[in-house]
Amino acid sequence: MMPKKDKDAEKEEDFYQRMGISRNATSEEVRKAYKLLSLRYHPDKIAQRAATQASEEGKTQEEIQEEAQLKFQQIKEAYDTLIDVQKRKLYNAAGHQNMSILNNPSQMGQKEVVQNLRDSTFGEKSKLMIAMLFPIMLIILPLILICVNVDKTSESEWSWVLTLIPLWFLDGVVILSMVYGMSYFVVAAR
Repeated sequence: MMPKKDKDAEKEEDFYQRMGISRNATSEEVRKAYKLLSLRYHPDKIAQRAATQASEEGKTQEEIQEEAQLKFQQIKEAYDTLIDVQKRKLYNAAGHQNMSILNNPSQMGQKEVVQNLRDSTFGEKSKLMIAMLFPIMLIILPLILICVNVDKTSESEWSWVLTLIPLWFLDGVVILSMVYGMSYFVVAAR
């Protein structure tokens, strides 16, 4: 359920144009473009050239340095997105504005969420419903089964082992997610 591309925002914020490369540029071409642009707009390099540029352009050195700092940050953002294969695929599919929403979903407004749900396909809506209902059912089902077993309202006698299987499954999911989370932090710390 990707938000739709906004063509106007796409024209002003295209990472490919910002880097001066084509959409089918290789990783090596992205690196070369980044090196050239970073040499041109790096704040340390601009500080060395600011005095001569200020007199030529009629701006103060601080204004030139601030503009270069902003341009360098934009180039760095574009490079970080285009050099990573996964981020680049997402960027190509979603566009610049939607990449910022994917990176920070809290900035997406209520209207955009409703519009996104309205425009999504039946399959996407089904996946979302399953993803929402499955954890709820894993929490509610053991409680229902325990109540049925305690009240002995069912015609057949269930053993406590059968009653608690969904709860054990939930415990297994929690333990696996904790192990995965710890292993992620161990790998990230290296």
